[in-house]
Amino acid sequence: MWQSNAEEIQHDTEAITMILGVRWDRRRDLLFIDTSKIDLPSEVTKRTILSTLKFPHAMIKDEIEKRSWSLHLFTDASRTAYSAVVFLRVENEEIQVSFMSAKTRVTPMKREILKKNKKTGESEMIVKEISIPRLELLACLIGSRLLSTVKRSLNITDIKEFYWTDSTAVLAWIKREEIWNTFVGNRIREIRELTLPNNWRHIQSKWWEGPNWLYERENKWPISTEMIDEIQVNKERKKSSVEINQDSVLINFNVIQEVRYDYTYSQYVRIMGWILRFIYNMRNNEKHFGRLLPEELKMAELQLIRSVQVETFSNPYNLRGYQIKRSEDGILRVKTRFTFREDLEDYKSPILLPRKHPLVKKLIEEYHLKFCHAGVLFLMNELREKYWILQSRIAVKRVVRQCVTCRKLTAKSVITEEAPLPKERIMTTNVFEIIGVDLTGPLYLKGQAKLLFNH
Repeated sequence: MWQSNAEEIQHDTEAITMILGVRWDRRRDLLFIDTSKIDLPSEVTKRTILSTLKFPHAMIKDEIEKRSWSLHLFTDASRTAYSAVVFLRVENEEIQVSFMSAKTRVTPMKREILKKNKKTGESEMIVKEISIPRLELLACLIGSRLLSTVKRSLNITDIKEFYWTDSTAVLAWIKREEIWNTFVGNRIREIRELTLPNNWRHIQSKWWEGPNWLYERENKWPISTEMIDEIQVNKERKKSSVEINQDSVLINFNVIQEVRYDYTYSQYVRIMGWILRFIYNMRNNEKHFGRLLPEELKMAELQLIRSVQVETFSNPYNLRGYQIKRSEDGILRVKTRFTFREDLEDYKSPILLPRKHPLVKKLIEEYHLKFCHAGVLFLMNELREKYWILQSRIAVKRVVRQCVTCRKLTAKSVITEEAPLPKERIMTTNVFEIIGVDLTGPLYLKGQAKLLFNH
């Protein structure tokens, strides 16, 4: 027995039909649960919530051209969960709004991290939980994926799309062409690939059948006047240009390297020197002009090294086999057994450097060229007088092997296999039985004159 919601072929007066445990109102085309015979418990459960829901079974009531279709994505998040829902809006003589799909995710659990207090030296437990703006971002991400799935299911590509969220911070992340940190940047990149950034809008609330204004024309839709929370937005901006830390300027080496990656170590130091001079001239009435002084170059090199150490060593004091100290200029140095030797501070306590950083590679390359393409052991000894590079032998070997000049000079010559002598030259014969004659000429000079040989 089959039944339909088409009035012209209905053969039963009953409008309610049971389908897989739920009831179908064929006249209004609604699916719902009959709770008249259910004893509701005192505690509200998922079933009691679902029993109050009634949602349309059909996507649209009539066959309408797809040009009048539009998809609307709504996202929201809280401390417990984040979700997204997609509606199909059909605008013709009358406006129809149909629920298409929804997706919900539980908020990630809180993380407990054991962190050492630098001032007291004691370890303390820190509880980290994901912020609300980041949860809103996750909701936008699953919503973008959900919308893409709906479009593939409907087999449509040319359709209007609108995306709604109540987070002004997420709107700023999506629409602004800036560099965000890893967590936000990776998700923003995927959202921008799946959606149109300019179609994202701000909204206050959402409902099961969509907001009431979805049944109105587009000119009556709400226009957001909310102010963007710049503090939340700037928290996720990637700190890669200039940071102020303890009254000193910390400039990331990667920013300088983006200008030219083929500079030498000394050129990078000079670039840093000019940056520091510019900052000094902007902060002080007394201006410095002319060439960079040796003191400025030394300060620039320490500034570069400090930025490398901050970027690489999150907890340098836990390096096994090394005693690390921080000097007055903020540079991490390695304690050696030459502490009481009367020598330079760089020799007694060399500067700690990582092995794989690009600036360290530039440093080794400069020493390699300075000492006329010296070998591995010589370079290690020269570098050791000022720098302590972790696993320095591996780092120096890599630079020497990549040197084109050294590879040319140390290349092995090609050994060609000698051909065997002719049979006539090695056979046993009488004297003058086999002879050979070398012929030369004739040779012509300019003017077609022959060259004569005097024997």
